[in-house]
Parts: sequence; C-alpha cells; structure tokens
Amino acid sequence: MFTKEYIELCKDKRVQELRPELERGDWYELHGLIFLLANLHGSRQKITWLPTGDQLDEEIIKIADKHNAEYGAIRLKAKKWRVFYGCYVRTENFEHDNPLIAKIKLLLQLLNTK
Repeated sequence: MFTKEYIELCKDKRVQELRPELERGDWYELHGLIFLLANLHGSRQKITWLPTGDQLDEEIIKIADKHNAEYGAIRLKAKKWRVFYGCYVRTENFEHDNPLIAKIKLLLQLLNTK
C-alpha cells in the first residue's frame, strides 16, 4: 500500500498543497510511521498527507475535466497497472506494479504542466 517510494512522492509540495487541511479519515506519515487521522487537531507542519487511490483519482479527474480529457486505469497481465490521461493535444501514461505509484506519478506530471 504505502511504500517508501510512494511516501517520498507524496512529500512533493504540489501534492501536499492539494490538501491544506487534513480531514478525518485521511492517512498521513509522521516520523516514518503511518497513521489514520481520527481527530481533527494538531499541527500540519511535519505531517505528510498520503492520498488514497480514490483521492488521487479525484484530483486527476478534476484536471481532466478542465481540459476535456479522459482518464483511466487498467491492470495489465504482469501485475502492473497502467494509468492514462489523454486529450487531443496531450497524452500521458505511467505503469507500475503499485497502482498508487502509477497514479501519483501521473498526477505529479499533470500538476507540473497545469
């Protein structure tokens, strides 16, 4: 689920800016440990929000809707996942055995060129 590679990708400022305030039920990392937020109190300073697959989908779909683009994810034979984004002027796709990593790499690419 939340691998070291995924956590490092989540630490990107652009990802963290998508969720300025954590909400009950959000996952986060603090000092190398992973927690589920149960109470809505405390500082956000050293906490890294770890978006779930559904939360990543929501953010990618927001961008896709703005550009009249399509977004999807499929499972390939070799236990890999492919996520893709496309419109008439641009296509992006990423493959990884962890669907969260494929999705966050796509999101970061889209945020980079938004």
